[in-house]
Amino acid sequence: MIFGYLFFIFIGLPVFRRKTVNPSNSAPSTDPDDVPMNESRDTRLTEVSFAELAKFARDEKYPKRWKRRHEGRSVFAGFNIWAFLFGVQWFFFRKLYAAGVVALMLECVLPILLIRFLVLIFSYSPLLPVLSLSFLLLPRVFIGIWANIALYKRAVCVIRDLNRMNLDNEIRLQQIAARGGVSIGGLLIGHLSYFVLSHLLF
Repeated sequence: MIFGYLFFIFIGLPVFRRKTVNPSNSAPSTDPDDVPMNESRDTRLTEVSFAELAKFARDEKYPKRWKRRHEGRSVFAGFNIWAFLFGVQWFFFRKLYAAGVVALMLECVLPILLIRFLVLIFSYSPLLPVLSLSFLLLPRVFIGIWANIALYKRAVCVIRDLNRMNLDNEIRLQQIAARGGVSIGGLLIGHLSYFVLSHLLF
């Protein structure tokens, strides 16, 4: 049940926030008098191109995985096998520090607390190993689904913030690349955080 709520909050909820399609299916008006004067500027500030996404990720693969979500055709963005395998370390490596803290809770704190609870209830039950393994794997599966979405949202947020600053294009692209990419220091912090917290809980 806990994992169901988490899945709804991080993945299912955006479905209900998407704009509904006009039931009339009518084409947008091309009359210049019908277009607000500030629409072109607002569109320029909010639009995010695949080139900008690739600049942020410093990788051509991620924009391809984000394509369906970016075009509004899906709420998913593929399964991230590296996030599934490395968990919290992947988030810190990708500079997703807030998401990394959430992943740390899902991957380390929650399973250990649930397993301890199971031990009290099913001390001698053959179900204990199966349930314990499921509590260790389910958060990783959720993290694998959520990782690409979290990185995409961060990329869009950073790019739109920089677009509003009216920077020179070259400087803007440099800032997008600087705020994205990866961090070896973040990877070390994530690994250390997981190591310390898991040892404290055990």
